[in-house]
Amino acid sequence: MFPRIKNTAAAVAILLLFFVPGFLPYRGADGSLTEKQALLWGLLLRVPVLIPVLWLSLSGGPDGRRSRGWKKPGGPDYLLMILLPVFTLSLGWLLPGKQNFPDRGDAVLRTLLLAHAFLAVLTEESFFRSWFLSDLFTEGQPMTAPVVFSSVLFSILHFWQGTNALVFSFITALVYSAVFLRRRNIWILLAAHGIHNLLAIVPTDIP
Repeated sequence: MFPRIKNTAAAVAILLLFFVPGFLPYRGADGSLTEKQALLWGLLLRVPVLIPVLWLSLSGGPDGRRSRGWKKPGGPDYLLMILLPVFTLSLGWLLPGKQNFPDRGDAVLRTLLLAHAFLAVLTEESFFRSWFLSDLFTEGQPMTAPVVFSSVLFSILHFWQGTNALVFSFITALVYSAVFLRRRNIWILLAAHGIHNLLAIVPTDIP
């Protein structure tokens, strides 16, 4: 019982930290935050999330890490690393979200945005898939409710991009969760999510 309570408390605390950057606009309505300042704050606010999430996901020795997906990918895993971004980019084309990104023609802003995006990949996949679906729920229980619950939370993180983004994130999270539970390899999702963010964020007109 105690480990379950401890895991639940950890999940609540981390979720609270997760949602703080989502309420931070890239530019304040009164001009109080510049785009660079907002992105820097976003990066700083991700660090308190990343540290406990990685600790939870990588704890427990080799067996614990393997159970949470930290193992060498196999042949089918590499194929999924390619197919998943194709799926999510196609879905994103059908369900475009609000693009509230800063001026990506600025090299500094573009670097900060990419750093923010890839830090989000590491924290989100380590938490919502690697740890959340492995430790928070009792082994052997049906995973439908945990998958749906984690997918809803994941989609809410993207509320600032509009209704389409909520639907897109929910569907993506369901697929990512299914892949993780089937393959138990977090590297698939880290690669797929990272490729998606890279191709979705970096516009083709940037030299």
